[in-house]
Amino acid sequence: MTVLPTLLSTIILSQVACCTTSHELWITLEHLFTLKSKTKLLQLKIQIQSLRKGSMTMSDYFAKMENTVDQCAMAGCFVSEEDLVFYILVGLGSEYVPIVYSITTRNSTDHLSLNEIHALLLNQERRIEQLYATTSDSHHLSANFFAHENEGNHGRGKGNLNPRG
Repeated sequence: MTVLPTLLSTIILSQVACCTTSHELWITLEHLFTLKSKTKLLQLKIQIQSLRKGSMTMSDYFAKMENTVDQCAMAGCFVSEEDLVFYILVGLGSEYVPIVYSITTRNSTDHLSLNEIHALLLNQERRIEQLYATTSDSHHLSANFFAHENEGNHGRGKGNLNPRG
């Protein structure tokens, strides 16, 4: 027990200082680290269930979800691919409702892999970006058209072509 004080941090050392036997020390350490592991696992489970895509790209969102699942696995809790797909779909915004509906209403024999779902969602992301780009361009063109149409009027009323008022 004389070597352990040099290996333990002061925080942990303060929690095991009252141990009188090595057996008691190991039981206390196991209890401390089990609690920390359980707390960490609970945090990871909450994170995976509450993670939302938000402004992340689909690839970043998938990477973050997969990273969290990997951390869960390292802590001893394995998330099935089916559950991961569920969490991913739940975290998507309303613009993904059509593709989520399509994925979730498939025949149970038409099982899609995680990679296939990722590809479908990337495709939907591109479509959404194209839609927003097209919508943004059309609003910009409409505003320019309207501004140029009214340049010659200078406040004399619509269609008043008589410069004398």
